[in-house]
Amino acid sequence: MEITNIPKIELHIHLSGAYPEDYLKKIAKKEDYIQLKNFLKLINARKIDYNSVFNVFNIINRIVDNEDKVMKGVYQLCKNLVKEKIIYMELRTGLKDLGKGKEAYLRAIIEGIRKAEFE
Repeated sequence: MEITNIPKIELHIHLSGAYPEDYLKKIAKKEDYIQLKNFLKLINARKIDYNSVFNVFNIINRIVDNEDKVMKGVYQLCKNLVKEKIIYMELRTGLKDLGKGKEAYLRAIIEGIRKAEFE
């Protein structure tokens, strides 16, 4: 049996680092997406020190800047995980206030999961 066909679990997914790249490209302003791609290239080439790597989240937070984008991003993430045969995940995030409060942020995450779950 190929590993791609085996059910898997993800025990530690940080939401801001797990949004699918194609989703980020779709919703980002052109300049933000270019900056993200360039930053990711530097990370992959190991041309950024460990502490500076975390600055990538500033770019992602500029792109995913409201609850609707969070919900749709979580939905896309869940759909991708299903394709990869992930049967269980533990999603981590700090609560954020994107303008409607921290509860709205949490509700957006839950809605994205629910939407993906019932398709």
